[in-house]
Amino acid sequence: LDLAHQLERVIPWTSMNVDIHLTDKEKEDNMVQREFSYPGKFWILNAGFKRDAVLKYYPFWQEVVDLLKNKIQIVQIGTANDAHPELDDVFNLVGKTSIRDVLKLIYWSEGTIGPLSMQFILATAWSKPSVIVAGGKEPPRWQMYNYHRYLSVCGCLKCAPENGCWTAKYEDCKSRVGGVPRCYAMIPPEEVARNVLLYYEGGILNF
Repeated sequence: LDLAHQLERVIPWTSMNVDIHLTDKEKEDNMVQREFSYPGKFWILNAGFKRDAVLKYYPFWQEVVDLLKNKIQIVQIGTANDAHPELDDVFNLVGKTSIRDVLKLIYWSEGTIGPLSMQFILATAWSKPSVIVAGGKEPPRWQMYNYHRYLSVCGCLKCAPENGCWTAKYEDCKSRVGGVPRCYAMIPPEEVARNVLLYYEGGILNF
């Protein structure tokens, strides 16, 4: 408000969404239908991680896919340079997309699922639902947007009592359960799948 006063301009109140646009031609290109001859609805899943940020990896993605099978079609995305497990019962586009392709996929999708990553921020351009498995790494106030289910356990762990641990390397994780970071062990795949289905239960989306 002070900036608007100093500039002597009215600055309209908008949204938290990022401002990204597609051309009309891009909006017509449904990559999933083109590549897999599948005209139906789908969700995007980034199940990978950068090798310099291993602690963004949630180890139960296949279980999430299994729980959503026969309800939701999953399309797996990710860059070829990063680590991505090969998942069963998904349409695999890992290493096959440009950044503009990812934008088009998000535009056509019902929503996105994944760790703390770029795709859920891009999804805000079209107010797409997103389920983010954040664990104890980064707190919700850091980057939670509208239409997001931000699965965080910050404040529940001694190693992430307030603002998250912000740890990237596996060996620096201070609390594990059976080799899995405790913050991810506390978020079972059933909870992730349930949060995807909440959008349908609440009426934001329809099967």
